[in-house]
Amino acid sequence: MIDIILKALQELVPLVEKPFLSVAPRVGLSEEELFRYLFKEDFKKGVCYPQP
Repeated sequence: MIDIILKALQELVPLVEKPFLSVAPRVGLSEEELFRYLFKEDFKKGVCYPQP
């Protein structure tokens, strides 16, 4: 079950990541800062996404 969820997340993250990363320079954040901000609740829970 967890394998299925992780696989789905791995496929979703690149789709979701691209628009966010194009916004990063306009907001004045580095890509990593924006990524951490957007997923901060997950980081608190210890969920790890592939870093941009």
